Amino acid sequence: MQLLKAIICGATALATFAAAQSTTLGFSQVPASVVAGQSYTVTYYAADTTHPVTIILRKGDPANLQTIEVLTSASVGGSYTWIPSKSYVDAKDYALQITQGLEIK
Repeated sequence: MQLLKAIICGATALATFAAAQSTTLGFSQVPASVVAGQSYTVTYYAADTTHPVTIILRKGDPANLQTIEVLTSASVGGSYTWIPSKSYVDAKDYALQITQGLEIK
């Protein structure tokens, strides 16, 4: 079962959004597609290595993405290991967002 088939497109768009806020924070590698229950490594770069980053799974229209889940709010070191939940539905409109030092609502 393939899941999140378009995650790289959404992640790239959100990484660009994050980069517009800070030129030192973004994704360097995200999976192009994932299978629920399998492990994947998401890598990122952050100039501020003393504060953790937050990685959020979002879904929907790029102009109105809905938060599905905060995957982590404590990642440091440039990578995060993610095991997609089997409760996610197959779709092509998922995206990843990365932030640092921002409150997510």
